[in-house]
Amino acid sequence: MLVYDGIEFVYCAYRTLLGRDPDQEGASYYLSRLESGVNKLQIIDQLCSSPEMKHERRALPGLEYAMLHWRRSRWPLVGKLFGPSDVGRYIGAEQKLHRVENSLAVLSSETASHLNQVNARLSHTQELLEQLREIVSLQMRQSRYALHGGGPVLGRANERFVFNLSTSHHWRAQPVGIVRVERELAKYLADYENVRFALWDPAAKVLRELDRRHVDNILSERWCDNTDTSVAQYHHGTLPQLELSGADTFVSVGIDWDLSPIHDIAKYLRKYRVKMVGCCYDLVPILFPEFSARQEMAQTFRRHFVDMAHTATQVLAISNTSRKDLINFWEEAGVETHFPDVHVIPLAAPARGDGLPQLNEKDVDTLRHVLYHGKYVLYVSSLEARKNHRLLVNVWRELYRDRCADCPQLIFVGMKGWGIDDMLHQIGRMPVFKNHSKIVWLQGVSDALLAHLYANCLFTVFPSMYEGW
Repeated sequence: MLVYDGIEFVYCAYRTLLGRDPDQEGASYYLSRLESGVNKLQIIDQLCSSPEMKHERRALPGLEYAMLHWRRSRWPLVGKLFGPSDVGRYIGAEQKLHRVENSLAVLSSETASHLNQVNARLSHTQELLEQLREIVSLQMRQSRYALHGGGPVLGRANERFVFNLSTSHHWRAQPVGIVRVERELAKYLADYENVRFALWDPAAKVLRELDRRHVDNILSERWCDNTDTSVAQYHHGTLPQLELSGADTFVSVGIDWDLSPIHDIAKYLRKYRVKMVGCCYDLVPILFPEFSARQEMAQTFRRHFVDMAHTATQVLAISNTSRKDLINFWEEAGVETHFPDVHVIPLAAPARGDGLPQLNEKDVDTLRHVLYHGKYVLYVSSLEARKNHRLLVNVWRELYRDRCADCPQLIFVGMKGWGIDDMLHQIGRMPVFKNHSKIVWLQGVSDALLAHLYANCLFTVFPSMYEGW
């Protein structure tokens, strides 16, 4: 009991002597006495003398001896016989030590509280700086328009393009695949004077207009962090309905079968004679339904691409393979309409800069951990059945048997998809993972960290069963 200090000592004394926790008034009273330098034995003596203690006396031999010795040391004249020869000086020094100990405990608590406040304010300041940067960027763009009579024009001056940003608005995580394509195209198109951005309102079945502030928020890095409360998804009802005309072309390259169904949008666009440009990444749910996350995905995709044939004036395909698969599907499905033109626009990659991007502290720690454990092979893809991660897991099992600790790491980078729970459970029991952690799965990887992972790997692998490219 005597080894505790401050409020911990008060609680321990109450529980040991009285068999209960102190009430708030008692705790405050005895804590203030301790902080003023009163000896712990004096506090114990006071508790032992209380009516509650006398009513139910507890037998504590060691404590009884200490209390008896302490009480005798306080006798006048002969008290010094029961204490150290310099008891007066000792008690004074002990009281000073108690004051210092209690003051340090209070100071430590206050310091921790202040540090938490400082960290919270620093975090808030960083958020404000990021918002300020985006506001300045928007104002510079608007100033450029004002100085030069507006921004550049896409296509002909009498045309207007409406870009569907529904997928990016819905997605509050690190961008993957289709989401990244939509975001990067939107960033490029944001500078054009005759490009507008919209969300599909599934309840009202209308397009809602996004202003530049909305667009900048959705395309910001903060939007990709679902823990960042400085940005939030917009309620469709608070946004104005987009006014359309026959001079408009609606462009949609997102996850339209889920978020912007063409059969609903087509009815809306036809009222204003608006042209539409759609996109085809692949027909995997139709060609390989066994790789679909949901049983109804094949039927959903069939309807999606049939509606696209009847609605779109042009379709963008990411490869010759996707174009061929789409046209073959239309023909085999007996779609009775003139097929829209299908243009092949291969997926692009950012231009390589002079060096690697800077990493934040979290990414530095992740990269340091990867490099510390040795060389590695990299596979960047969502974890799902079609991507065939299981093949690599089986290969690494054999590699580990042959090389043991000399086996390189296998780094998976990607979000969790469907149909892989058994594989993840299997990995957790494998010696290649349990003994040397040679299989690593990284999620939520930033673009900057991904660039470093690519730059430092032995090589990359991509054993997917089927891709649209």
